[in-house]
Amino acid sequence: MKHITRLPLLCLFCLAGASLGSSASTTNEGEAKSAAATPGVNAGFITEFADDFGSLTNSPFFDSFGNVGLWTTTPSATLDVNGSIAANSGMVGRIFGPAGIGMWGESFGSSAGSDGVHGVAHGPASGVAGVNDSSSGVGVWGQNTSGGGTGVYGITGSGTGVSGTGYNGVSGVSPVSNGNGVVGTADVGGAAYGVWGLSSSGYAGFFTGRVNVTGRFDSPDKHFKIDHPLDPANKYMVHASVESSERMNIYNGMTTLDESGEATVTLPEWFEALNRDFRYQLTSVGAFAPIYIAEKIKDHRFKIAGGQPGMEVSWQVAGVRHDAYANANPMQVEEVKSDLERGFYLHPTLFGQPEEKGLEWAHDPQLMRQLKSAPQK
Repeated sequence: MKHITRLPLLCLFCLAGASLGSSASTTNEGEAKSAAATPGVNAGFITEFADDFGSLTNSPFFDSFGNVGLWTTTPSATLDVNGSIAANSGMVGRIFGPAGIGMWGESFGSSAGSDGVHGVAHGPASGVAGVNDSSSGVGVWGQNTSGGGTGVYGITGSGTGVSGTGYNGVSGVSPVSNGNGVVGTADVGGAAYGVWGLSSSGYAGFFTGRVNVTGRFDSPDKHFKIDHPLDPANKYMVHASVESSERMNIYNGMTTLDESGEATVTLPEWFEALNRDFRYQLTSVGAFAPIYIAEKIKDHRFKIAGGQPGMEVSWQVAGVRHDAYANANPMQVEEVKSDLERGFYLHPTLFGQPEEKGLEWAHDPQLMRQLKSAPQK
C-alpha cells in the first residue's frame, strides 16, 4: 500500500516516474486486480491519510505503469495533470535524449481562450519565450493539424503581434499546393498596410518571379532595369516609363501604301472594347507626303490616304482605357491626403522637412523610433 501526505508542488514531479509499490497486482493488459481490500481505497490510486487515526483514502494521484496522473486515472505521460499548475518559481521542462518534448500543453476546449499553453508577462518580460542554441533547431514551434487552423497566432492592440529578429527576421514557407508563404491582411482604415517593408539602404521588398497586383500600384518613379545589352556582366540598362494624367494605351506600326496611295490598318478585335478617345500620328518615310487619316477607327480598322504608291508610313494610335475596371475606378489626378497622412511627406527631406515627417512616422511612430534608436551595424 502506498501512503503519502500532502506534498509541495516540487514533490509532485518527484512522484512522476518514481519506483512506487502498489497495493494491487495487474494483468499484462493493465487491468487492476485487488490484492488487499481496504475500505475507501481503489486499486491504482496512491493513498493518503484521511484523518489523524491512520485511516486511508484515495489521493488525487493515480499510478499506471510508472505514469502518475493528478486528477486523472488515464495518465499518458510521466506526470499527467488534469487541471492547472501554479508555480511561483516557474516551470522547466527538459529533454536530454535525441528526441522528445520538454513541455507539452494541450487543450480540448471548443472556444477561443482555451489554450494549451498560455503565457502572460506584466512589464518588459516575455509571456512565452523560446530559445534554441542549435543551428538547425527551432526556438518556438507552432503547428496546426486540422487543415484549417493556425500554427502560430499573435495579437496585439497597438504593438506587434509576431516579431522576428535574425538574418531572416520572419520566414514563411508553404509546402501545400497553391499555398501562401506569407499573408498580410489589414482592412481597417484607408491608410492600413497588409504588408509593410522598410529599408533605408537596400530594398524594402525583393521579388524573384512574377508579381501580381490586382489594385492600384502607386510609385513616384517607375523603371525597367535589365542587364546592359552591350555589357551585361558590368552594367545595367535603366529606362523610365511614360507617364500620363490618363490611363492611356499606345499602339504603333508600319504600313505600305497601295497603288492609290492608301492603306487600311487592321487592329485587334478587342481594340474598341478596351479603348476610346483615339489620337493619331502619321509620318511618311523616305519622302514628304500630305498623308492623313481618311477614315477613323471603326470595327477595329482605320484608313490612311494622301501618299505615293509604295510609300512606307509610320503610324501611332493612342487610346484611353474604358474597360470595366477603369470605369469602376476613375483616375484621380489630384488627391487630398488623409487625416493620418496630412502634414507628412513621401520624401520629406526634398521639402526641407526632417525625416520624422515621412509617411512611415505617420503610420507607426513607435516602430520608427525603435528603428532609429537601434544600434547601427
